[in-house]
Amino acid sequence: MKRSVNLYVLAASVATAAAVHGFEATLADPLAWLYPDSKVASAERIGEIDVPANGVIDVNLLLNGLKPGERLVLESSEKGGAWCRMVAVPVSHNTGNSGFLEGKPGENKSVTRRAPFEVYDALEPLADGAVAAPKETEALYFRMDRPPEGAKTLDIRFRARQGAETKELALMVNVHGVSLPPVGKDSFKYTNWMNYEGMAKFHGLEPWSEAHWAMIEKYVRLAARGRQNCAIMFGVFRKLPNGDVGVDAEKFRRLLGIYDRAGIWYIEGPHLANFSNGWGSPTFHTALTTNVTTSTILNLLK
Repeated sequence: MKRSVNLYVLAASVATAAAVHGFEATLADPLAWLYPDSKVASAERIGEIDVPANGVIDVNLLLNGLKPGERLVLESSEKGGAWCRMVAVPVSHNTGNSGFLEGKPGENKSVTRRAPFEVYDALEPLADGAVAAPKETEALYFRMDRPPEGAKTLDIRFRARQGAETKELALMVNVHGVSLPPVGKDSFKYTNWMNYEGMAKFHGLEPWSEAHWAMIEKYVRLAARGRQNCAIMFGVFRKLPNGDVGVDAEKFRRLLGIYDRAGIWYIEGPHLANFSNGWGSPTFHTALTTNVTTSTILNLLK
């Protein structure tokens, strides 16, 4: 879909990137990274988007110069949308040229930033569309799950208010008469892996307790909402009493049920082995054992 950078002016004195005497605000492209030190003046601004009839309308809102701790209120002219506060997460290592991480710092010349840094990535829902105690710089995310029925264009007006000061911004949405297939068998295939035991640790839950299973279901439903249609069977291997490795049938069934209820169509099998010495190693250690195996597949891929 086309994403134009044309900016629409609400009034002669108020543009998409607005700065008078207080805080600054702009609509930013949700496909571009934002950081805690991002500036409104240099952000990848956006004023117009194209979406299918059943597509998602979303945009980021970047603000600088807020008064820390003073309530920030967010509004939109379209009902049915939701606001999230973007939370910065730490990045301690850069992605490698091959594999997950750089072998030597600086070898990947295509990184967005040199680690360590923080980037806005996690989303914190705002039930009342307000940030109780904002920082000087904030990044917000607005999403509507689909345009109103029969809409051709939408002129969505956004307002950010702190104290007596308000900034107004506009987003032009062109709605096209085509539709995406429902998430499932015929939608674009992709998977994201989730570390279920890491999830339990983060939320302070006993691994594989009922509370943990409920949290896994929340994550999977959110993934499906983001059009994920493939999920992996992490954590289903177990050691058998005789020392062999088998599949935990009950855990497998419960995960399968969660995936099915969320609308996940494709199932990715669990890893049978891991690289012995990092990505590209010619040998593998089989799951839950110290057995080493090799494969000719790697040689064929070289």
